[in-house]
Amino acid sequence: MKNDARYFFCLNGFVGFLLFYLIASFLHQNFAFSLMHGAIGCLFFAIYGRFLLSILLKNNIVQSAQSTQVSSTVSKVKDSPPSNRNPKPKAISRNQTSDLPPSEQPMVDTKV
Repeated sequence: MKNDARYFFCLNGFVGFLLFYLIASFLHQNFAFSLMHGAIGCLFFAIYGRFLLSILLKNNIVQSAQSTQVSSTVSKVKDSPPSNRNPKPKAISRNQTSDLPPSEQPMVDTKV
């Protein structure tokens, strides 16, 4: 969705530029004045397009979250494992050496 969002943002800016430029050129017949209006229109439409896109993406995220919650609750009910299978962490003493190979051991000495 990231690439589509960028194109949506640019397309809105382009439409705003064309719309404001053409209207200003028909009304004022001044190239510089029309170009300035086109740039302002590009900015406004791009910001407006960004606002609309954020609303659409938030709505999409909320809908996908709701659908995953519904599907996860359904799967939890079907595949609920027994509650006695939760492993408990075992305590490690401070002086105990780890069984990790040297490449996976931490670089910092914790005893300092």
